[in-house]
Amino acid sequence: MEHSLADYLYDKCENSDFLTAYLTGHLVIESLLKKQVSKVHSGVGDFSENMMFSNLIELCFKMAIITQDQLSVLKAINKMRNKFAHNLRYEPSLHELKDIYIKAKNAFSDMTDGLQQGIDTLSDPKWKHEPGDYTLAELFIQIAYDFDLFDEEAP
Repeated sequence: MEHSLADYLYDKCENSDFLTAYLTGHLVIESLLKKQVSKVHSGVGDFSENMMFSNLIELCFKMAIITQDQLSVLKAINKMRNKFAHNLRYEPSLHELKDIYIKAKNAFSDMTDGLQQGIDTLSDPKWKHEPGDYTLAELFIQIAYDFDLFDEEAP
């Protein structure tokens, strides 16, 4: 049975440790952005396949695929991913995470209020991502909605 990319993203983020969930969300967003570039210009889409995420989001901004506010959020998400890449024991603070959610709420649609729910959840100083928690999934799901998440099948 085929599953949607939305189901895949939700399942992977909700049922994994923080690092796995975060990296999965980051990779799904990257994949969706590359597809958006290809929709606008197939030749540039081919070129974008080998781009680093930071260059890809700059390209998306220049192609008017994302707004300045969305670019800022995606840079923050990538900055956190880079911290993981250089230190696998890195644990983001609630403040760092909540800041990304607040920026995302102002930049993306938040179709099902997942970003607002995440902001509310991250206001609890005792919150910690554990398998079964949907908070992190909602960050990436809400962003991905704006990049045609529902049009995609899972890998």
